[in-house]
Amino acid sequence: MKSSERMYEMSAIGRPLDPGYGTNRAVLLLLPIGAIAAGALALAGGAGLATAGVRAFSGAFAVLLPWALARELAPDDEIAGAFLALALGYAAWLWLEAALLPVVAALLFARVVNRSTGLPATGLDSLAVTAVALFAAWRAGSPWPAVAGALAFGLDAVLAPVRPRQWLFAGLCAGGAVGLTTAGLAPQVMPVQPGLVTRTAATIVTVGAIALIAATRSVRSTGDATGEQLSVARVRGAQLVVLLTAFAVAASGSAGIELGAVIWAALAGVTIAAFFRGLTGSAGGSA
Repeated sequence: MKSSERMYEMSAIGRPLDPGYGTNRAVLLLLPIGAIAAGALALAGGAGLATAGVRAFSGAFAVLLPWALARELAPDDEIAGAFLALALGYAAWLWLEAALLPVVAALLFARVVNRSTGLPATGLDSLAVTAVALFAAWRAGSPWPAVAGALAFGLDAVLAPVRPRQWLFAGLCAGGAVGLTTAGLAPQVMPVQPGLVTRTAATIVTVGAIALIAATRSVRSTGDATGEQLSVARVRGAQLVVLLTAFAVAASGSAGIELGAVIWAALAGVTIAAFFRGLTGSAGGSA
């Protein structure tokens, strides 16, 4: 039995890195490079071995996560958009010390909606994603990441083929958002108005992301497990959820935008690639 088949027995939203694809092999090669670079920079900055080790471990995920998120945002663009998102996301993580938890949340929300494996999220998948949504909300000091999770489950419930039981998890996320707020369990963060450069960059990426959603009229990619063509409506729904997750984390002001900078970088990567692809009339590759 292949590793991917074993994965799908455990989770419908897990996507193992199959080295049979050239792009996946490239990412697997970049993982240790990103880890070593992050650890070395930490040591150069005076960090101890333990801190540098943690930084190196995180550096590998800082390579993987923006690439994986871009693959959900633009399933047909496995090269330009995905690797530009990887480069921008890794740079944002290094430069701004952006958090990776919001990227994990956005990635899981996207997979729940677009069903990129071709399979609907299982009950255990949905429970795990709900936990991540609530934890991300707590860490961000804002209920809005949990609200983004509720939206993801709501879209999964209504988009064909429908899955009504996802309303339960949408309700758990929404209820958790209210509970975190009313119980005062979310850390209190005083929003700081972003500067002009930050606001301008976020606005440009937002406009680009909206244009990407509007321009996504067809999808060639197929589900990893089923081989069935992905739903355009679901892919667009996932794009919307990721954008709203970026907004949700940014609700904390300037600090929130920096916290979710890797999500913004992934959005920027796929939209820049789509823009230049539109200018040249070329098509993105599909996995």
